[in-house]
Amino acid sequence: MANPADNKSVPAEAVPEKPAETRTFANFLETCGPDSAQYVSELVHITPSGPDRVATPEIDLHCESESCNGVRRFECNDDKRLSDRSVIFVFLNYTCKNCEDFGKTFALAVSRDGSKTSGQVLKLGEAPPYGPPTP
Repeated sequence: MANPADNKSVPAEAVPEKPAETRTFANFLETCGPDSAQYVSELVHITPSGPDRVATPEIDLHCESESCNGVRRFECNDDKRLSDRSVIFVFLNYTCKNCEDFGKTFALAVSRDGSKTSGQVLKLGEAPPYGPPTP
């Protein structure tokens, strides 16, 4: 019988850590509720002249208007400039492209990742409130 003191431990094989999935800013707005903080891509729209801006991608949301009453495409015409501060607070106002009547407002804290187009976003709230559509 072998002496237990002679047993040498063999290191386990290193398993590479899977990188965390980075969601897009549009996906974050569509699927995350209030008090959600995420690192997102496509957060910043880089402009050739003047300060860069917070991106305002088109998103798919449920429109509660009588004429729509379903998932529709929403657009934002706000123009929020990024500043040198580490965190900026913005309101983004989205409107249904189909009925052009129903709207959704997001309150966000945005922190850009250096000179990149990605960064950290905290959804402070939204109106009408986040959640499944109610009949």
